[in-house]
Amino acid sequence: MVQEWSPVGAGSWEVKDLSGTPFNVPPSAVLEIAISNSTNGAADPAYSGGVRTVGSSIDRTFEIHPAEQGGKNFVVMHVQADAESKIETFAQDTTFNQFTLLGFWTQGQYVEVTGTLNVTASATWQGRDLTSFGVPAGAVTEILLSNKNASAERSIGVRAGGSTLERRFNIHEAEDAGIDSLTLFANATSGSANIEIYGQGTTNIDFVLLGYWSTPPLAEFIETVVDIGETVSDTTWESQDLSTLLPLDINPFSVLEVVVGSEEGGQERELGVRQNGSTQNRFLDLHEAEAGGLDFA
Repeated sequence: MVQEWSPVGAGSWEVKDLSGTPFNVPPSAVLEIAISNSTNGAADPAYSGGVRTVGSSIDRTFEIHPAEQGGKNFVVMHVQADAESKIETFAQDTTFNQFTLLGFWTQGQYVEVTGTLNVTASATWQGRDLTSFGVPAGAVTEILLSNKNASAERSIGVRAGGSTLERRFNIHEAEDAGIDSLTLFANATSGSANIEIYGQGTTNIDFVLLGYWSTPPLAEFIETVVDIGETVSDTTWESQDLSTLLPLDINPFSVLEVVVGSEEGGQERELGVRQNGSTQNRFLDLHEAEAGGLDFA
């Protein structure tokens, strides 16, 4: 699904009821939400936005840099609704900040945490133990990768401890303040809750632990990194047979984590993924990736 709404107030956390039409979120569902900033002029401000579970005290907000030359810049994260299908949202601006519900899990338990990790050596994978943040061994974690460099793209990645996958992405500059980001799941290895992080540089790169699944919605999360490629035609939904691309056996009806990114340097681009046969226009309007790298959601 894809349902957008605007905040009522600015500068404070407010409760949003998602139980009714058009959202129809069931009680205690875990939601995937994209928070956007659509300011699009040179030197326009970065505006902060975030979501969290009702009653939380975690400052789960991020300064989203402006979407110069049109489109929007996004931060994506998961949040668990309460028994009344409510969450809390934060927006710094009621005009330029918006929220988009991308879908929800009807099973599972998602635990919000807060913690920031950094690399101490450039262009090398480094292990990090997440047990100090309360993450149990073997949990599936949610990590936000952010580039704060105002003039250059950076290669940033996360993967399970002990993995050999080159699971990293070239995130473009965060011009005019704020962050440009990408959110990924990563397996914390059984036994020590370790993940590995990678940064092209030791400054202006953050890894933010957003939360973890204490009860996963599915049996397991299998990490991979495969370039699905581009569409053949513009503005057209196209079917893609992943069995010809992935090095893994994908079971029918598996749920996939797919990264969409635009490397167009001069204008916005609409990109999306959806279930085969769906009629939903499940895409986001990504702003330009000026000066190299890609803009992700």
